[in-house]
Amino acid sequence: MLKKRMSLILALVLMISCLLTGCGNAAGEAQAVGAEKVLTVTSNMNMTTMEPWKSTSSGDPYIFDQIYSKLVESYRGRYYPDLAESWECAEDGRTWTFNLTPEFYWQRGNDLFGDELVEVTAEDVKYSLEYVMDPENACARLEDLRSSIETIEVIDDKTIRIVTREIDVLFLYKMAAICIMPQKAGETGWEKNSSGIWEKDGKTFTFELQVGTNDPVRMNCAVLIATMLGSCGFDCNSKAIEWGTHIADMDAGKCPMFIDGGFSGIDGPMKVMHTDNTGIFSPNPGYSDKEVDAILEEAWRTTDDKAREELITRAQEEWLKDTVYIPMFFAYNFQAYNGERLKGFFEGDANSMSFNLTSRLRNADIAADE
Repeated sequence: MLKKRMSLILALVLMISCLLTGCGNAAGEAQAVGAEKVLTVTSNMNMTTMEPWKSTSSGDPYIFDQIYSKLVESYRGRYYPDLAESWECAEDGRTWTFNLTPEFYWQRGNDLFGDELVEVTAEDVKYSLEYVMDPENACARLEDLRSSIETIEVIDDKTIRIVTREIDVLFLYKMAAICIMPQKAGETGWEKNSSGIWEKDGKTFTFELQVGTNDPVRMNCAVLIATMLGSCGFDCNSKAIEWGTHIADMDAGKCPMFIDGGFSGIDGPMKVMHTDNTGIFSPNPGYSDKEVDAILEEAWRTTDDKAREELITRAQEEWLKDTVYIPMFFAYNFQAYNGERLKGFFEGDANSMSFNLTSRLRNADIAADE
């Protein structure tokens, strides 16, 4: 399968979700790296984010709990070992010491650790807690931890001591809500400069969000998205250019990120998803997948409407797995007419400006002035 030329922000999101890998104990060592086992888990709620530190939905842990570990697990008011095999609170009621489970390893077979077996350490726990407590990261549990924790101290690789500001009977409950990530995940070299923009090796994270001038709604969306990305530390500039130039730039793969729309007609799936429609007046940014191509080609040979609909749905599901686009909205087009002046326009089903005003379907006319 040919890989896709994704927009810059999509690549960033995927990079983050790839880095924040789960962990497990040595019992999994016997399983070959790269071996795959699939378990399908249902949930009564949709996922709201792939970053557990930003989650505020009770439905998200259905997924997060299968990926990440925490210091302790909480269930019906009781606490159980997870990363920490044991813990104790000193007589002052404020000093907590956690002893981490030995031979607890980060997941292998990813870009972060490769095939290396890397043990979870107290530094990882400290990093994760401080990440949540940093206002720059806008984590959902920011105030929970900042109002509770006074100091965090790594005693050794497997021991961490946390001192609370005062006695906090909810402290273990708060620890059971914090997913632990590897410290290495944050060692990317990117730091925010004095202007609040991510910078690495003297270069800022700068890119353009391009949009055509044919649609003012899309142009406004570009300004809004660029502003939101700016608040996250990305130097994103919205750039509105003439429609023909915009199309040519998309076809040539010159846009690191762009907004496009349309193609909701019958041939829309073929235009957007099929390999042959890259670079031919299409919003396809270079996406190519043989499986999706085959499904679409079968759909366009299928004369039964229901069967063709099922095939197109299958193609869309596979296409969405690759996150080529982030869908924003579906816009309905409303048109207003003066029914007193425009006569014959609403005859039959062809009551749209997409059809000729005078044709075999209708014969519209303007009423005479009285």
